[in-house]
Amino acid sequence: MAFFALSDTYLPIPPSSLNITTGRVGGMYHEHAKRYAEIFASKGITLNILESAGSGQNLERLRSVSREADMGFLQGGFALGEQLSAEAQGIQTIARVDVEPIWVFSRFKDVDSLLRLQGQRVTMGQLGSGSRAVATRMFEQVRLEPKDLIVSETVGMEIVSAMREGRVDAAIFVASVDAPLVKALLDSPGIHLAQLKRSAGLSERLPYLNPRFVAAGSLNPTRLQPPQDGILLSTLAGVLVREELHPMIKRLLAQAVQQTHSGAGPLHRAGEFPHLKQLEFPSAPQAREVMRNGYPWLEQHLSLHTAQWAYRLLFIGLPLALLAFTLSQLIPRYLHWRIESSINGWYGELKFIENDLGTTTPGGLEIARYRKQLAHISEQLFHYQAPQAYMQRLYMLHQHIKLVQSQLVQRHGR
Repeated sequence: MAFFALSDTYLPIPPSSLNITTGRVGGMYHEHAKRYAEIFASKGITLNILESAGSGQNLERLRSVSREADMGFLQGGFALGEQLSAEAQGIQTIARVDVEPIWVFSRFKDVDSLLRLQGQRVTMGQLGSGSRAVATRMFEQVRLEPKDLIVSETVGMEIVSAMREGRVDAAIFVASVDAPLVKALLDSPGIHLAQLKRSAGLSERLPYLNPRFVAAGSLNPTRLQPPQDGILLSTLAGVLVREELHPMIKRLLAQAVQQTHSGAGPLHRAGEFPHLKQLEFPSAPQAREVMRNGYPWLEQHLSLHTAQWAYRLLFIGLPLALLAFTLSQLIPRYLHWRIESSINGWYGELKFIENDLGTTTPGGLEIARYRKQLAHISEQLFHYQAPQAYMQRLYMLHQHIKLVQSQLVQRHGR
């Protein structure tokens, strides 16, 4: 019982089913989650992928009391400007996993500043999305107010047809280089990737924006996109978890992140990701452990449930077994010492009385005291419980007491 009580308290079995909140189906968050799900399945864990409207909904799900999501993606910079002490409560970062450029596409070639979008029909993501948050802050930096734009609610792949048909003039959003929407826009005639001038000023005022060099034609050689060398502002996508999530799950997620994101990308070198820099939420200790020391051997070769039982046997079962063995050796010795001490103590009292009777002539008070002392020893012996192996010694002690009592009667009367 002690084994199970301690195990359930300190080494609980990890859950067999979890939820990860991502983004729209077909987006890179959703694609990354599918890879995570495969890795989790190999360890006996089901990872359910929840589609979402973006970073805002992901953060809400992670913070919800109903525990709607256990882990999720968050765009870098989304939580800045809010009360981070409150936002960070109960949420941890597993890693930064990818570069997400801020894309500005337009139907007009000469767009080199956000100010050039004034009066145009611009789509910049749904309310609550990371794209809408970043675009709004960028517009604020150039003093371009929402009233100066005609904001369109077009989202997803619909943006491509809307721009081709002239229903939308420009789109600004955050997405991975490999996102299908980005590839479709880069491959669409009549749609141009805007390269913003004086982007360094924006990155200074919005520190979560990182400038990334892009060589001419590197994104789409066929259409020579971008048309010349330039800079793309970008954010860093992160994977977050609920703080109370099982430690083994956090380690497994950190391992999945390493396996999925450690390669090179169009805008970063191999080994640059995952990392734990420029965080808005504190890093999970388990993520730091995996990145520093690697994935634990037991968890690497066993399912999580089997590995946890192995930990239980190793860290709880084995110590309990050693404790039980030690006690099985110590308790009999202790009981032997206690019994021997009691018997030796009674023999000592008896020997003291015999010595007094043999060397002195006690008076009436001493005789009464001896008789009372012998009666007290006899009473203790009568109620004393001892193993069968000590019965002979106790019997001899009892006979010895009777012998001394008879000597007192013979020499001094009743």
